[in-house]
Amino acid sequence: MTSRTVDSSGSARVRQNWVIDPLSDGLFIIAAPLISLVWAFAFASWFGPEVVLTIFAVFNIAHHLPTFIRIYGDRDLLRRFRWSLLLGPVLPFSLVMGVVVYVVLGGHHIGNLLYLMMILVIWDPWHFLMQHYGFMRIYDRNNPVRRAVASRMDLMICGTWFVYIMVATLDWLPNLLYDTYRFHGFPILFLFDGGVYDVVQQLSFVAALAATVAYLSFLVWCHANGYFVSLAKVMLLVTTFGVMCFTYVPNPLITRLMPDWNFALGFAVLGMVHVTQYLAIVWKYNCGLSRREGAARPGMFQKLFSRGGWEIASAFVLLCLMYGFFLSNRFGAVYAGDSPHVGLSWFLGAMFALAFTSTLLHYYYDGFIWKMRHKENQQNLGMLRTESKAPTHSWWEGVSRSTPRKAFFRQCLYFVPPVLLLSVTFWSLEEDPIRSRPISHVFAESSPTAAKAALVALEDRLGIERKMIRIRPRSKHYTYQADLLYMISLARVRIAEQPGTSNELLREERRRLLAEAIASLERALELGPPYGHHEDRDMSLKDIELRLVDWRLELQMI
Repeated sequence: MTSRTVDSSGSARVRQNWVIDPLSDGLFIIAAPLISLVWAFAFASWFGPEVVLTIFAVFNIAHHLPTFIRIYGDRDLLRRFRWSLLLGPVLPFSLVMGVVVYVVLGGHHIGNLLYLMMILVIWDPWHFLMQHYGFMRIYDRNNPVRRAVASRMDLMICGTWFVYIMVATLDWLPNLLYDTYRFHGFPILFLFDGGVYDVVQQLSFVAALAATVAYLSFLVWCHANGYFVSLAKVMLLVTTFGVMCFTYVPNPLITRLMPDWNFALGFAVLGMVHVTQYLAIVWKYNCGLSRREGAARPGMFQKLFSRGGWEIASAFVLLCLMYGFFLSNRFGAVYAGDSPHVGLSWFLGAMFALAFTSTLLHYYYDGFIWKMRHKENQQNLGMLRTESKAPTHSWWEGVSRSTPRKAFFRQCLYFVPPVLLLSVTFWSLEEDPIRSRPISHVFAESSPTAAKAALVALEDRLGIERKMIRIRPRSKHYTYQADLLYMISLARVRIAEQPGTSNELLREERRRLLAEAIASLERALELGPPYGHHEDRDMSLKDIELRLVDWRLELQMI
């Protein structure tokens, strides 16, 4: 892996090291963002965006399996972190199954399980960033410049651009702010109201530009002083964040190329990059592990990975895809809310728990098994420079091995607080149907008393939609705002049926609300799909056009 030559003066001239080899790295790691972008555009144009998202869902869960294969095959790793690895699946799966029991026995919709996804939504970007940073450090491994300086410069350039893109993207952070309040009552979005979000986005962009100037200066300094500059690292940085910025941040070019492009497709593009890179490095690791005497678990693992070749590699990928297909197919059924009877609800709940646990453990395990400072990782990836005087660490050093009780207690601190917090806050709001689905409640109830209670919830929800429109105007907020305005007008009519209400004032108020609702739908049409909101996820262009016809006619008749 580490390539060095010695010149006539006796000093070493450093060459680029690779994870696999130049061709494989070029295809599956460095050029992967560009290849994935072409793939997504082609498949979305030929088969539709849903096909792209479905394929990505399979690959995304498929790349969890290599983590578990690697853990199983590494004898030293399993001995060192024995209880953390063996007890890892128990607590997350048990916690989620506890929620499944509550959902099914309580007669709730199986789709309510999805509130737990917020844990993964928050953890996933950090996981992606750390993997990219890890690859940059691998490619820069032979740089003799002080390791602490080089690593901090790499982390700085990755972190600043990553923060800017995640803030500037159309959906990720706005959705997170919105869902934390809508599902859990956390008022984080209020911190970004009043133009604060725009300021944060501008400041993050300035920070990214400043980091770029500093990073380029560092590379120039390295070159001027004879230090190794990894072109592979620089190219990976440019392709990854270039494609990420192009596909995540709204821009006129991608809109012209594909009008229906959205954040989900951009996430799929970079997600496929993450998957291919991960498969490549696990393959390299397992092959290196199996060829070190006594390091790998004997049997099928050692036999297959020591042999290597395209046939074994293809079988390895196929096995991972089968795993991804099995879990993602059932995972998607929960998203679709496909739960016609209790038996299927139990099955979908169990599959959701398995998929959730698989994803969480992938993030959790990768947080400590891939640290490049450990000489075991360097050995198995072929990066250990025995002639180097730089100190190396081992995962056998430091803290002594945990007992089962200590490992379980530590995992309780990891997993229980977020699941418990999200569960308590979600179900406390979900048990209040007026607050969670105010429009549906107005339709279900017709009495003036019920209308008064619903009106309060409608107006509260309307305030949130207006705040989100100020933070990030999107079609779904305009369509929900329109429906809320219309239902507020109906609720006020029911309240006004009581004696002593002025009919003229009522008509004037209805005209104002209807006109505002119509204008809100028209704005949604200008922004384009998707139009579905919290209480009408399947709203289409035809639905909006029918609403506009009915509401305009109703406005004329008032």
